[in-house]
Amino acid sequence: MPVGTVAKGLSMEHQNQAPTADSADVVVVGFGGSGAAAAIEAHDRGARVLVVEKASEEHHSPTTALLAGGAMFGTDVDQTHTYLAACAGNLIPSEVCRSWAEEAAVLRDWIDGLAPEAFRMAPPKPSAEFPHLPGAAAIESSFGEFTSADGEWSKGSGAHLFDALRRAVQRRGIEVRYGARAQQLISTDGRIQGIVVDTETGPHELHAHRAVVLATGGFEFDDELKRQYLTGGDQVHFYGSRYATGDGIRMAQAVGADLWHMSNMAGRGVGHFVDTEGRVVNAIMLLDLKWVGLNDPVGYIITDRDGHRFADESVQAKLGHSFYYEMLHYDAEAGVFPRIPSYWIFDQRRFEAGPLTIPRYGSSGAAGYAWSDDNSHELDKGWIHRGTTVEEVAAAAGIADPSAAADEVARYNRACAGAKDPYRSATMDMTPLDSPPYYCVKLWPGGTNTTGGPRRDATGRVVHAFGHLIDGLYACGENGSIIGERYPGLYAYYSEVLSSGRIAGRNAARKRCPTAEH
Repeated sequence: MPVGTVAKGLSMEHQNQAPTADSADVVVVGFGGSGAAAAIEAHDRGARVLVVEKASEEHHSPTTALLAGGAMFGTDVDQTHTYLAACAGNLIPSEVCRSWAEEAAVLRDWIDGLAPEAFRMAPPKPSAEFPHLPGAAAIESSFGEFTSADGEWSKGSGAHLFDALRRAVQRRGIEVRYGARAQQLISTDGRIQGIVVDTETGPHELHAHRAVVLATGGFEFDDELKRQYLTGGDQVHFYGSRYATGDGIRMAQAVGADLWHMSNMAGRGVGHFVDTEGRVVNAIMLLDLKWVGLNDPVGYIITDRDGHRFADESVQAKLGHSFYYEMLHYDAEAGVFPRIPSYWIFDQRRFEAGPLTIPRYGSSGAAGYAWSDDNSHELDKGWIHRGTTVEEVAAAAGIADPSAAADEVARYNRACAGAKDPYRSATMDMTPLDSPPYYCVKLWPGGTNTTGGPRRDATGRVVHAFGHLIDGLYACGENGSIIGERYPGLYAYYSEVLSSGRIAGRNAARKRCPTAEH
């Protein structure tokens, strides 16, 4: 290709350098969960695989390593397909849901075989987030377990799961090149021939004899893409990898790829904080401690900027994905999102019960920030507001009408004593907010990842804007995820990235031909 064409999109310092070149059968762009799965599957199908990763090895922290480290499975392919299609709504074709269902049926054994000496899946439990949908009975999930220093199995995290993936990649001798940011696909007559990466020494061509797999993540940390595609725009915050900046979306668009469900994401209310050095910390917020296995009774409400409750907060407490939609209400007359941010109010019982987040997750864990066990450091930073009364803490947090927030707490407390609550069922356990001092933390819409990106078929192949398949180009994981309108269940993120990675890697490894299997 002409140097001028190849250099397009490279960093300014390398614009005039001629690219060097080498090759592999399959080039995988991105070394996260889906990229690792694609690389493993392509290698095991006989392909020579090269993985490129834009982060340095020192700073490499994919989203897969930052979360819980479990997975969602399906016990029956037909029922799982039915359920996934129901969750997808009209966003994902039935045959694509079917391909995921087929992978979900065998995913447990595949994970257990990655590094059996170091990581395995725990016994499963039912986990459909929407148990009333058809096929939900087939959905189950397991958390991961790792071997600790004393040789015992303990509950693991995403870091342990990704370590198993990394071990599996290393054992196969698959090369991973860090610090190599993919900038452009090489295309000849509509056929993808490789990529151009920008490295410290300049642009470099990597030719793919069979296919390129874009496992580049979403656009969680690209404010312009968020403004254009997400409701809430750049006020939506994520606790996944900070290297997810939409690279694969732009590369795919440049060769004519269609995009799908760009406004969709798996969301919940999250904490968004900035320290004095400008470091951003986005984190899961735990309204109670049931997620970490503790049942200390604690109370909580969430209000809008005017101090009014607006939804059942227990959905957020369960870390479900429905409360996020409640936060996106737009007031067209005022031209504002009155629930961005929202305000979580709690009392001393919750403050002293344990950390307000899951310490090992997201940017409050493996990505570099250590949340204090007693929440004191975050209180000192001003991330947590405190007051002797509800009105005082509401004013400190920035709620426009602190008296309205105090009234809401009073109504909530009456409901705890037996009165009807407007949002929570009478059968729910509710603990009053009556142990001062009171605290408040701002919640923002956000979550793990975006899901929009290049449209793909059931084999993981990228679809052109005019409907035909782009020869030699596949995508997986967050980069055009096959999670649709509703998040299916516990650890569905891991199920999707690993399943779609395997599908893409398997088909990318095939010698170029008009059809592929799934």
